[in-house]
Amino acid sequence: MTIMQEMLARVRRRNVTSRSYLFLLIFVSFFTNFMFTMFWKFDGPKTMSIQRSIETQLLSVLPPLYIANNDQFFDWFDRLVYKVFKPAKCGNGECEALEEFPKVGRFGCQPDC
Repeated sequence: MTIMQEMLARVRRRNVTSRSYLFLLIFVSFFTNFMFTMFWKFDGPKTMSIQRSIETQLLSVLPPLYIANNDQFFDWFDRLVYKVFKPAKCGNGECEALEEFPKVGRFGCQPDC
């Protein structure tokens, strides 16, 4: 191996090393910026109230003792889904945005929208 080839190999290794450090610097700066933004926007009481309301919804429809079989689980899950995701009331005189929309084929609410 000649001196020129050895120098060229060292330059290539140095380029790879410096590129790796650059990528590490970009990653660390992104992560630091992300964490700073998360802590800056974090609202503890609001977050905990959301979690508490979810726990209340889940526990209010839970069977009294425990879920023993698949039928009890699916019964509990159906009650939970219908409690959380209430269907829109078509025909109440209001076109409620997002849940109701003008009738298209068999979809939509014609009396309200």
